[in-house]
Amino acid sequence: MLRSLFLLLVFSSSSLFAQGSLEKAAEHPLWQKALNLSAASAYWLPGQLNVREVVKNKSGGIQESIEVNIHLSADQSGEVQFHLASFHKNGEDISEKQRKTFSEYRDYYLPALYDFDPLAVENQELLTLNVLAKTREIAGKECRGFTYTAEMNGEEKQGAVWLDVEKGYPRLIEISYPDSEEDDILASNIKSATHFHITPNGQFYPIKEIMTMDLKAAALFFKWKGSNRIETQFQEYVHLN
Repeated sequence: MLRSLFLLLVFSSSSLFAQGSLEKAAEHPLWQKALNLSAASAYWLPGQLNVREVVKNKSGGIQESIEVNIHLSADQSGEVQFHLASFHKNGEDISEKQRKTFSEYRDYYLPALYDFDPLAVENQELLTLNVLAKTREIAGKECRGFTYTAEMNGEEKQGAVWLDVEKGYPRLIEISYPDSEEDDILASNIKSATHFHITPNGQFYPIKEIMTMDLKAAALFFKWKGSNRIETQFQEYVHLN
């Protein structure tokens, strides 16, 4: 898992629930299988993150379009290094300007699993798990959902992990976030969905993440509303172990 890698290198309703015991959910054989696969998959590092962010107004018109390419590598000490390769805003190349302050906003463009990975072994004690009774087909595979909550640094994290019933791989991880406000813009209904690739030797890593949110002006005298969509493509993976 990407989050595991960064840590190692550096850094509904109740009727849906199959188990009444949270302990049983954590001990579920499918969840345990996924944890073992996660540990085995920890040393995959994407060489590139290609990010496209589009802000639209309530009528669907594009207000702002941003394309960012970030290169990743691991140095001899095992620390992940980030390099801003390019930054285009509304079609204009402003890469040189953005490189000067990249460290200040870098985390905004890093994947959600960098912030918190529910399948990372070191995060298991933080989780409260439930098993969903109904399965769901994802990428042609029957998957079982595990919903979770976790409190970290005073913030509650919520989401769902969908595991391949037969193999135990994650096919999809969905995360929900609390509302946030920045620069007089209120973001709500914030969600991310991460999709995975399964390697021939039975490991996995994320290949695409989509984050969406609703936006509106926080100031009473400004009535603007819109939406934001951020899609991240993970490319050029290398195995570091």
